[in-house]
Amino acid sequence: MALNRRYVPDLKKMAAACEGNYIRLNKLMPNFEQGFETSFLIRGDLASDEPLRQARIELKVVESFPYTSTIEVVQKGLCPDWIQPPSMLVRLYHDA
Repeated sequence: MALNRRYVPDLKKMAAACEGNYIRLNKLMPNFEQGFETSFLIRGDLASDEPLRQARIELKVVESFPYTSTIEVVQKGLCPDWIQPPSMLVRLYHDA
């Protein structure tokens, strides 16, 4: 019976992914002061027989400190009214 190998995270790849995500988020949201909000539309054909649909992505700084910020990300527009739109909180760690 073969034993499963223990998972070993690749820290270089993980750090590169985190840095890339931070840079991309900085382009979408250049201001991390508490209360700052921005939004944008994403468009796409979800299925070949459906017309072009769009969703609004809303970003809001809900918490801001010298070394961290918390961003709320909400997608609106593609869900029926009876479904709560997908959302998440993203914690950013800023270098000194």
